[in-house]
Amino acid sequence: MQSSRRSLFGLIAISLLLSHFWPGRADAHSIADNGGAQTSPELRRLPPELAEMEEARPDAGLAVRGVLQSFSLWPIESILTVCFLDGDSRYKQLFVDAAKEWTQYASLTIAFGNGPTYLSCSEKPDASIRVSFSGTDSWSLVGTDSTRTDIPSTRPTLNIGIDNRGTLGEADLKRLVSTMLHEIGHALGLEHEHQSPQSKCQDELNWSLIYGKFVKPPDITRSVVEHNFVRLVASPRLIQTDYDRQSIMHYSLAPDLFKNGSAASCYVPQNLELSRVDKQLIALVYPKTEEERDAFLRKSVTLASAALAPTPMSSGELASFAGEMTKIYGALQTKVALNFDFSFVTNARDSGDVASENCSEIISSSSPASGVRCKIALDASYLSIGGD
Repeated sequence: MQSSRRSLFGLIAISLLLSHFWPGRADAHSIADNGGAQTSPELRRLPPELAEMEEARPDAGLAVRGVLQSFSLWPIESILTVCFLDGDSRYKQLFVDAAKEWTQYASLTIAFGNGPTYLSCSEKPDASIRVSFSGTDSWSLVGTDSTRTDIPSTRPTLNIGIDNRGTLGEADLKRLVSTMLHEIGHALGLEHEHQSPQSKCQDELNWSLIYGKFVKPPDITRSVVEHNFVRLVASPRLIQTDYDRQSIMHYSLAPDLFKNGSAASCYVPQNLELSRVDKQLIALVYPKTEEERDAFLRKSVTLASAALAPTPMSSGELASFAGEMTKIYGALQTKVALNFDFSFVTNARDSGDVASENCSEIISSSSPASGVRCKIALDASYLSIGGD
């Protein structure tokens, strides 16, 4: 992988599960609509300062997008409302059952309404997650990105592609449920396991074949493909658990997409159920108590600081990042302060000795994050968001 890549890469909402192989076809996990009516959602729009930084310094853009995505988690003990835009009762029931596989280990509740038809999005257009069974592609926004206001309420935030599957046998249904488990994992805020900083999957891929097979301009660029495969060096969440080849969030790619074929360590058959680490991870991200969630967030901030520090942001860039983080902080509904410390790279003095200013004025008064405390060092060596 060339370091000079021009990338809009990061932990963005859509997923490219290029792996769920059905008889006679590969089920692309998400970015193309293949001529159908449904396309994938756009990247998170960044403010001008960060967008310019991303264009000029792709590695810094990767880190920023990664950190923003890593904190896009639902509040613990949330009741998430899920509605369906379409689909028959059989697929809806499979989806409901798959969601329960995740939530039994998490401090989250998902409300679907009453079966067998369950809640329609026409009844609840402001649902937390909107599900469709259209087209051939499967994808999901990640975590609270499902509440993005730039996506019309008539469009899904999670899609399970079922077109052209024909009659599904028992094995096919298991693979379909696997796809549902994977996408629900994204909707709950989880990332791709093969992109764990502890894996070497990025180095094992045959990139010329990856690009040749999946890049389809103008919608599917090299950057969109990369963001689903490149190691997530900026992912605090992934660093907190060991690399797990059995994870439902791991791609199962064809052997020819690896340099060493089926001998590659990251070549795995399609995982059909939650792994032991998947269950541990969702419990870590959504623990039973606020104290446990606060501890998780503090560790995540420490890891995020280390991820962002190698490509320092200017004061203006950091202020823009602060604006994005305050919005995410508001959605977390936590009281713990998120203290990003870059002083070990910038050679700054102790944060208490560095002049700072209140950055709350960069937050729109109409934003859900309005009123969130925000403090930034004048030398861009630290940023503190939230807390008392």
